[in-house]
Amino acid sequence: MPDDCSPVLAWMRGSLRVQDNPLLAQAAQAGGDVVPFLCMSDGWSGTGDTPGRRMLRASITALDESLRSGGSALFMLGDDPLREIPRAASSLGAKKLFVTRSADAFLRRSDSRLARALSDIGCAICEIDDRALFGGDVVRTSSGSHYSVFTHYRNAWLSRIQEALPPAPPLISPLARMPSLRRCATLEGYRPSAGGGEPLALSMLDEFTRTGIDVYHLKRDTPGADGTSRLSPHLASGAISVRTVLSAVRRESTAPAARGSGGAAAFIGELIWREFFRHVMEHCPRVAEEPYREEFSAFPWRRGEKAFASWCQGTTGYPIVDAGMRQLSAEGWMHNRVRMIVASFLTKDMHIDPRRGEALFFERLADADRASNNGNWQWVAGTGTDAAPYFRIFNPVLQGKKFDPLGTYVRAYVPEIARVPDAYIHAPWEMSPALQKECSFRPGKDYPRPIVNHAEEREHALRMFRAARAGRAAGRKSTPASVRE
Repeated sequence: MPDDCSPVLAWMRGSLRVQDNPLLAQAAQAGGDVVPFLCMSDGWSGTGDTPGRRMLRASITALDESLRSGGSALFMLGDDPLREIPRAASSLGAKKLFVTRSADAFLRRSDSRLARALSDIGCAICEIDDRALFGGDVVRTSSGSHYSVFTHYRNAWLSRIQEALPPAPPLISPLARMPSLRRCATLEGYRPSAGGGEPLALSMLDEFTRTGIDVYHLKRDTPGADGTSRLSPHLASGAISVRTVLSAVRRESTAPAARGSGGAAAFIGELIWREFFRHVMEHCPRVAEEPYREEFSAFPWRRGEKAFASWCQGTTGYPIVDAGMRQLSAEGWMHNRVRMIVASFLTKDMHIDPRRGEALFFERLADADRASNNGNWQWVAGTGTDAAPYFRIFNPVLQGKKFDPLGTYVRAYVPEIARVPDAYIHAPWEMSPALQKECSFRPGKDYPRPIVNHAEEREHALRMFRAARAGRAAGRKSTPASVRE
């Protein structure tokens, strides 16, 4: 038993679970009674009743219920961690604060200020690096620097996979309630209106590994099919650990899990992308505010307020783009294939700064993760770690025809084109007047005409990116001719 029996603060930010939780396990071994808490700004407070916020509140409530079943409870402090946490530590006489380390560049700055404030009152901050299998400096190049090429990072990651899967930390012993925190707001009486939390995440993982993992590589790119795990919001909130997910996938898969070509290998590859983007942001925090590739720092992105509003609202005239943006607004989630399409459309067809799209996604996504969101946007925009990605320009019509050939996905979110035949569902403006009349569809009235000409804007994007790479002041700064402002 440790000599110091003073209370231990356990900040549950990004770690909304009891099982396989090194944060709670280490806090329980550090001293006296453990006080699990969140700040209101960790997802409970805020404006807007978005699907993502509802899911996060449900996850917080589920954690509170799990802690109560063990004799504890989740306590809520005020909105400002820099003020509320030192105040609670001082009031309780706590000497240690445990928190999951974040790769979020903005949270890192805040946590550094908090560490200084706690040090002034004799409380140490102990960061647990548990948001990734390999956090911090574990995966490095032979020269000791960070990886900037995904393939090299993936190979290094896979070579160490065994050491990342030790036996899960044991469930902690019951946590005592702290009488001195009775005045803190708890979650009694709240009933969530959306699904979320550790029990749901574990149930979804079980279902996915039993019925979905072996066909994941065949169905994951089809937005109209239920072919993904849908675990990303629960990984983002910490309602389930990546270690638990990986262990289950490797255990249940009928094919070689890591380096094969089946569903498990494809799924593990997506987990590695998540960790790669975290790795990049942790070692290169400036990417949170600027391009990874510095030659794009002065890129002449357009403002295009009306175009941006059309993109946000899902009224661009391109069905697959509009379906994705409407799904995001309605559900706080978007299929990954469609995320790439809508991001490419904003940056390569509308020539709008990817940081604006990144910010909107971070605000609306239930699985919002700063590093993953940033890395994916920079990858699509062509400003990220890849050597020459600027030529990746998704054609929204061809992408729709390839991955949603029957229009199952777009009809679900763009019902005004439901009567359009399959052959034209991704380009309804191409129907003849006779066919328009036959299916009672009026382009420009029932559904917008395309806001841009993809072929023209693709060529313009290529010229802009070539100019930026060559170090020249990139061409046209005026509104593209095909944008209807």
